[in-house]
Amino acid sequence: MEAPIPKEKGATRAAGDRTAYCHQQAAECALAATTAILGEVRQAYLNIEQAWLQLAPDINSDRDRKKAARLSTVTECEGHL
Repeated sequence: MEAPIPKEKGATRAAGDRTAYCHQQAAECALAATTAILGEVRQAYLNIEQAWLQLAPDINSDRDRKKAARLSTVTECEGHL
């Protein structure tokens, strides 16, 4: 949750890095869900995990990169639950 979203433009490697970032964030949410005691907190992490997974295939567009930045901010806030 600490790593910024890679911002390189136009490179295949950069797109892969952004996709990998989404998958990493999803995995961290899934892990957090397994340790959550409250059901609503667990569900919140699972919802965020799904959002990261849905974002991953489309991360190459500017619109989706902005969405990822917002999602990253939400995820950091969720980390304090």
